[in-house]
Amino acid sequence: MNRSSVASHLRVEVKHRWAAPKRYTWEIFSEGKMLPLEESTDQFHSWEEASQAGKKALKKLIATSLPQTKAIYSNEAAADVLMHKFKIGQTVYLERSLAVPGGAYVITKKLPERDGEFEYRIKSVNEPHERVVRESQLKTDF
Repeated sequence: MNRSSVASHLRVEVKHRWAAPKRYTWEIFSEGKMLPLEESTDQFHSWEEASQAGKKALKKLIATSLPQTKAIYSNEAAADVLMHKFKIGQTVYLERSLAVPGGAYVITKKLPERDGEFEYRIKSVNEPHERVVRESQLKTDF
């Protein structure tokens, strides 16, 4: 099993479930499954903290359930490939280019990894259609 096939079947999602101060948890999902394969028992102060813990859990899950892929995911950077940075419903900003008007967009769908990078379907209130963009084209602040 190669890195792309593993990355396209497993993902970590950070969830905002609790009141302050510890609001966040993580869950690991397999493609096509409604229920998580694994979920955190701890709660975290920040999205980033939950994200890092989820990545570590995913690496451990891969190492124990898929021994043949352990070497592929032996460093922290490889685990980053497995997780979407943005969530559905989140407002993001796209830089303007010749073909694309910049501004605020809303994530409408997470798409699988393509050429080593996740893609998203986004929608602007100023346009009737949706666009597909790479994760590197999006920012959280204007």
